[in-house]
Amino acid sequence: ACCLETKSVCDSLNTMDSSFSITVGVIAVFTLFWGVFIAFLFFDAARKKLPPVGHRVAQVSKLYVYPIKGARGIELSCAVLSKYGIYLDRFWMVAKARNNQFVTQRCHSMMAQVKVQLEDKAHKCIGSDEQAGDGEAVWKQAAYLRVTHSTLDLPPLVVSIPGRGETATSSSSEKVLTTKVWNDDVQCVDEGDEAGEWFTKALNAKEPLRLFRTAPSSQFLRTIPERFARRAGETVKASDNTAALADGFPFLIVSENAMQALNARLPSSVGPMNLDRFRGNVVVSIDAPTKGQALTGTPFLELPARTGVAGAFHEDTWGRIAIGRGASKGGKEIVLASAKPCTRCTVPTLDQKTGERAPNNEPTRTLRDVLGRGSRYVKEKEGQWSIFFGQNMVQIPPSQRGRLPAAFDEAWGTLRVADEVRILKWQRAELVAHMNAGLN
Repeated sequence: ACCLETKSVCDSLNTMDSSFSITVGVIAVFTLFWGVFIAFLFFDAARKKLPPVGHRVAQVSKLYVYPIKGARGIELSCAVLSKYGIYLDRFWMVAKARNNQFVTQRCHSMMAQVKVQLEDKAHKCIGSDEQAGDGEAVWKQAAYLRVTHSTLDLPPLVVSIPGRGETATSSSSEKVLTTKVWNDDVQCVDEGDEAGEWFTKALNAKEPLRLFRTAPSSQFLRTIPERFARRAGETVKASDNTAALADGFPFLIVSENAMQALNARLPSSVGPMNLDRFRGNVVVSIDAPTKGQALTGTPFLELPARTGVAGAFHEDTWGRIAIGRGASKGGKEIVLASAKPCTRCTVPTLDQKTGERAPNNEPTRTLRDVLGRGSRYVKEKEGQWSIFFGQNMVQIPPSQRGRLPAAFDEAWGTLRVADEVRILKWQRAELVAHMNAGLN
């Protein structure tokens, strides 16, 4: 009888445990459901504060082309787009003679003193000093690069643009060589001994340097990494996008608003600084929010609220944009998709006129604090900080053609100063994933 009573008690306890477990499970599911529902309402409300898709969010304020990677840029009023992005952008690079590995201001700060001008076939400068002006004139007339040094007494180096001008440097065969841009094997043509010797002297290099240019289109095999093409969207193909000799992508968009927020925090001993330190080729001015639209204070746009500058770092939320005069005005638009935020190196610490390095690792130190240590904008790995500023973007083929040009000198579109920037797709959750992945 005692055993039967004990068994009955145990059965009762087991039943109570099962009931308790079921109750706890139901409560947990119920709590999770309402948590997800409330989070959805919160994020949906934040999303509705964003300008709707198709809305204007910014305006192009400046355009730049950097013919030689690491050297000074040339300001444009409009820019013709080719297979590699802006025509002639990062089409040449300087490399070590012993291994064909590229060099930039990271290791040769004096590259900031290397000036590049564009000349026509009569060797007449297109535009003024460091301002070529009309990109369409560059497209139609540019035949040579004229390279000078701002402080050293070196004779100008004249380099022919393929198919445009007669070879003006020491004769070099069109033999295609394999060079290195980061981990990419890149096909290039050596511009000859004269060009190599000029840059070796200009940069006061401890070892011989060479000047390379992008190989003919049929032999140039570099494309953007497939993983970034997938992140940019289902219609973006890696095979359609290359960046000539840029670090990885054809377009780097930076905003004046972000620079304004950074300058507001810089120590007076070093600031304010110019946006050219970040070497973007498309500079935009973000629109101030209109009534009923909050470009600050949303979960994905906390930086404008924290910095006190409307639109600051707002470009980090763009998934896909259209740039142009607008279809309503009869203009054509260029569609770009975000591939990844731009990880910044030591170059922004260099003055882009003198090559002098700012004290205390500025503006990187202040930028790290503005963006927030440990945030999705700032990552630390093995004692090294990765800080994001600007968005790397890729181009999407015009729908009527379905592809980008096969040749570097085949145009497919034009960007102009004062062009409108319309939002076609927000990043939102994708942005967080990109940032938290600590992309390099």
